[in-house]
Amino acid sequence: MTPDTAVTITPGHLAGPGDADAAFTTFLDDCRSWNLYRPNGETSVAVHQSLTAAIELDHETKRGPRWTIASYESPVAQLDWQARFCTQTPVEIVMAVAHRLTAGLGAFSTNVRDDLLWGRHPRDEAIRYSLEAADQPWLKPDPFEYGFDRADLTGGIRTPVFGVEPPALVAAVTVWGGPRGYDNARWKAEFTRGTPTELITAALDEVVEPLAATRLLGQVPAPNRTQVRVEPLHPRRAAAAARGRHANPAAAAPSSATHAPAGSSKAGRSL
Repeated sequence: MTPDTAVTITPGHLAGPGDADAAFTTFLDDCRSWNLYRPNGETSVAVHQSLTAAIELDHETKRGPRWTIASYESPVAQLDWQARFCTQTPVEIVMAVAHRLTAGLGAFSTNVRDDLLWGRHPRDEAIRYSLEAADQPWLKPDPFEYGFDRADLTGGIRTPVFGVEPPALVAAVTVWGGPRGYDNARWKAEFTRGTPTELITAALDEVVEPLAATRLLGQVPAPNRTQVRVEPLHPRRAAAAARGRHANPAAAAPSSATHAPAGSSKAGRSL
């Protein structure tokens, strides 16, 4: 197989970040309640039609978050919560959170919305229920910290204990994944206080019960390749993946001046 060979990677949480542009394009095609604009050449931002949530994709960053999902109590309110995904985070993790948020924002009643976003259990209890779905029990590496690791040590979750309420932008929960023995190759998804429980568990479920992910072989980081199963993709699926791979959200996005929702106070706001 060559670096351009389309393959499936199992488990998907070790597949590498994937194609962010193609993932964003597919998401926006599927979820018409988001409006896309480009505030500059380096960033794409999708704003929900409710004007209370935004998804930012930084195309050029090398060190900061690749993706940021943010929510506001109202179109003119301050930041409510934020989820940040580093450059190594698989797009499947990000999209799981984005789709769950979209479902919640589109709910036909407040009760349904709360159920879709917050579930029926407190955060730590909901995390425990998610972990119970694992094939092998997760490990608790630190008895004094609320955190757990996969049995194969390729993923985990941490919820630091704060003596006082943490600042608004400090991570209250971190979900991580990466090849065993390569700390520098780990990805992380950070959620600030106030993030709906079901968005956190949506990301966690992708690590607890990871599905296979589609990649080009060259997109899979070298440290990951010895810890995953790599299989050539069926030719028809490979052709579909190639078509999606070349999609560019910038090409279809109107300029920010014409496409930013009317009356939005966040058109130029940093997430």
